[in-house]
Amino acid sequence: MRRAALAGAALLLLAAGGAGGQGADAPPASPIRADFTLTKIGGAKCWAPCAVHVDAVGNLDGVAGDGETIDPGWERVLHTHDFRWDFGDPHAHGTWPSGHPIGVARGAIAGHVYEKPGTYTVELCAGRPGVPYGCATQTVAVERIEDFPRDVFCIAASAKPVPGRDGCPANAQAAVQPDFDAALIGLCGMKGGKNACLFRGGDRFEASLALQAFNGDARPALVGSYGEGRAIVRTAGEIGAFFVLGSGLTVFGFDLECGAPCHLVTRPVGAALENVTVYDVRGSGAIGGAFDTVAGGETGNASSNCAVVKLTAHKTAPAKGTQFTFPYCDRALFVGNDLDNAGHLHGPNPEFTVRAYFRRYAVSYNHLRGAGQCRQALELRVDLTRARPHDFGVVGWNRVGQRVGRNMIGVCNSQDGCNHSSPNQETKDARHVVVEGNHLYVDGGYDRAGCGAGFEAPVLVNGADVTVRNNTIDLQGIGEQVFPGTGRALVVTTRRIEVPPATLDDRVHALGNSVYYDGAAPGWPVCHNGGGAGSTGHVCEGNLVYAPHAAPLSATSGGGFERAGGNVLATARSPFAKPLPRGPADDGATRPEDFAIRPERGAEAARDAGFEPDGARSFALPVDAAGACRPEGARADAGAFEAGATPDCGRR
Repeated sequence: MRRAALAGAALLLLAAGGAGGQGADAPPASPIRADFTLTKIGGAKCWAPCAVHVDAVGNLDGVAGDGETIDPGWERVLHTHDFRWDFGDPHAHGTWPSGHPIGVARGAIAGHVYEKPGTYTVELCAGRPGVPYGCATQTVAVERIEDFPRDVFCIAASAKPVPGRDGCPANAQAAVQPDFDAALIGLCGMKGGKNACLFRGGDRFEASLALQAFNGDARPALVGSYGEGRAIVRTAGEIGAFFVLGSGLTVFGFDLECGAPCHLVTRPVGAALENVTVYDVRGSGAIGGAFDTVAGGETGNASSNCAVVKLTAHKTAPAKGTQFTFPYCDRALFVGNDLDNAGHLHGPNPEFTVRAYFRRYAVSYNHLRGAGQCRQALELRVDLTRARPHDFGVVGWNRVGQRVGRNMIGVCNSQDGCNHSSPNQETKDARHVVVEGNHLYVDGGYDRAGCGAGFEAPVLVNGADVTVRNNTIDLQGIGEQVFPGTGRALVVTTRRIEVPPATLDDRVHALGNSVYYDGAAPGWPVCHNGGGAGSTGHVCEGNLVYAPHAAPLSATSGGGFERAGGNVLATARSPFAKPLPRGPADDGATRPEDFAIRPERGAEAARDAGFEPDGARSFALPVDAAGACRPEGARADAGAFEAGATPDCGRR
């Protein structure tokens, strides 16, 4: 047992032996110096709902005091350690679309939205096997709408609101206006704008022009709902979008109904936006894009801080467009969203579920499914021609369902993206990304139409310093519809990678992932390196595959692997504790917990057969997919779950 110091009790300051817990029974001090930067997306004064972005990355220079969590002797703390956040919000309840609880988070970058005003304490605890977690706290103040410095309006479709009652702030002006556009133009744009415009929850409003009628300072600062439920806004005719964003704008609490093709939220071309938040917005109907740039969305747009949280969009009718695009956002949260492109899988350019261009980002706790044609359900693009060298991202604890396409998650360069012929990708590749704890599955059966080459790999990487760990991957339904020849893999495939300086190891690490494949296409490796002889430093360790019909299997192909041990490739007997549900028959019926392993050891068993540290400090597997301590024995179990381990290594 090598986890005694990891137990939650080791994090507490025990009083035994005198003040400060310095007696004989006190836990040892942690060598980990936890630190983080907290940014209010809405600006220095942030009114509820207030999104906060927390970041333990710093400058990646090992120097304390700039928000970087440091563990002396560990050069890649953000890839190797476990990060846990508690946002101290007593009003947070329920679960994200991924099934994870709201109010706590994991990963070196995370975020939260405070729905109520008040002062809250945010706590970070960071750790690794064998030492106590190091912790740090900061406070965040969320303002009351009663202290809003400009005009506040309560608007109803009928029955005039009463300020101070039913959720309408006491300092508000009341109005009745069922025309959404007239309310925005005639009320929210008064007196130079930057006002708060609140629509009564449950009331139904009609829209035709929407917020694109506003320009410059005439744009309100808050547009949302009050009272019980969301305000309902419907358009019968085709419009560009319900909302066109501007700097300092927070949009929240709406049900948006597209009676004809329309976008839910867009942003102007070429605009440099700051402090933009979209929270708790639902859309349905002929959605062209849930969140998109109106045109030319891949270049020219720069944003400092942005948050899209609890955006729900279920496309029920065909309409061309990307579900979500947010180009070049510095500090970004894409958290707890639920996007379904099921109504438009084929046809002219159905595009992506998510295409994101971020710099310091958390793409976490989302449920994304139904990417079109040959696209990834989640395509994350990073452009080093614009990005700083210490950018970092977390893609974690999402549910990603794919019906067509070669990959489920793509981590790629921005201008040529995840495409297969990319003349510029030698110098524009993604860096410093952790893909962790995601559940990737075939959504309702794999559909090869529109993507004749077939499936290639769950995760595609065009980049360096990318860690793929503790993911559960259900490939039921892929069958033999796989990409022919080299390039395919059961976990991750890496393409051409040249990131200056040329001497830098590329370091794509696949650790502790679990895979079930029920097809009969033989010869799949767990990890494939397509970067050529110059692509080195890769690790493919401690992964677990069950493929009863696809023997023979192999751990790696393509060369360039520093380590490739501890992988369990089972074909004769399932290593999982119970039979896996039939995923494609029921819209991805499997869940991560279905990949728990059998407790016994032996041939084709995962217990104590996986990752072994051997003094490595550039890669590690500190916990499993559920946050339980690794290793339970002399070495970690193969796959995403550690049998019999302490349920929680942190304070929760």
